[in-house]
Amino acid sequence: MRAESGPWELRPHRKAVDGWARLEIMALRIFAGLRHEEIAKRARVSPAASSRAARQHAALCTEDAAYATRLAELGWGAGRLCLGLRM
Repeated sequence: MRAESGPWELRPHRKAVDGWARLEIMALRIFAGLRHEEIAKRARVSPAASSRAARQHAALCTEDAAYATRLAELGWGAGRLCLGLRM
């Protein structure tokens, strides 16, 4: 999905962040139920960065319609891939 969609830049504040990296962190948190210390090891970020990503994700979900829509589209696409359906 990442290769097909290309870069995804987020700007929750002044500094741009990689949307794909943010999605990886949040998937580990939400779907795998990992703690920030475990996420940090897997995603190669600090525990503080993992925690910050979770706070920014929660804010973006409610404050940024484009972000929420993109997540919904990616979730739908991932589900279709898991089921072997064509995009």
